[in-house]
Amino acid sequence: MNSLLSEEIKKYNSNNLDKNIEKNNFEKIIIKNIEKNIEKIIIKNIEKNIEKNIEKNIEENIEENIEENINKEYSINMNIFNPMKNSPPNYWNNRLISRINKLNNFN
Repeated sequence: MNSLLSEEIKKYNSNNLDKNIEKNNFEKIIIKNIEKNIEKIIIKNIEKNIEKNIEKNIEENIEENIEENINKEYSINMNIFNPMKNSPPNYWNNRLISRINKLNNFN
C-alpha cells in the first residue's frame, strides 16, 4: 500500500512537472512574440518620425533658400565712387583728361 501511494505521488509530480514545463515554454513563446511585435512597432514609429523630420527639413531648407535667393536677387549693391580710394593710375587719368579736352575743343 505504501508503494502504491508513493507511485501515485511520483506520477502526480511528474505530470505537474510536465505541465509546468509546457506552461513555461508557452509563456516564453508568448513573451518572444510580444517582444518582436513591440520591436516592429518601435521601428515603424522611428521610420515615420525620420521621414517626417526629413520632409520638414527639406521644406524648411527650400523655403530658406528661396528667401535667400530672392533677397540676393533684389538687393542692390551700390558703390559710390570715391576718387581718393578708387582713383585710376595717373597715366589713365592723363589720357582721360586729354580725351575730354579734345571733345570740348571739338564742340
